[in-house]
Amino acid sequence: HVLAPWIVSAAQLVKLDLRYNDMDSSGLSSLCDGLVGSNVKSLYLEGNRISDLAALGKVLECNSCRIQELYLGSNRVHALGAKQLASCLITNRSLRKLYLESNNIGTEGALAFVIVLQKVAGEVALENLFVDNNNI
Repeated sequence: HVLAPWIVSAAQLVKLDLRYNDMDSSGLSSLCDGLVGSNVKSLYLEGNRISDLAALGKVLECNSCRIQELYLGSNRVHALGAKQLASCLITNRSLRKLYLESNNIGTEGALAFVIVLQKVAGEVALENLFVDNNNI
């Protein structure tokens, strides 16, 4: 709740590093209120307790989204979270690197990315997708 209003007003902020802060999904949801319309290009969220990515997916679906690199390694993302992220790739035109290593998206989560990436067939900005150590 504390960071969200500040992020929007900090026009010069392009990198936000919140790794290993014990943030859960509700904390991420609050943070996302500030990410809409921000200039953040690199968002580091590794090593938290994030599982629900619906709010982040909504940020990524916005035309004003500038996030190019998203680091979500070592969280609690399962298949549902992977599906939430994968679906936003249909409209997102900024995200180039997505790090999801050391979560638990499994085969179902990985398949969600395969389906979406086949559907958009090159019409996506994503260049790197890291899903190692995910029980695939």
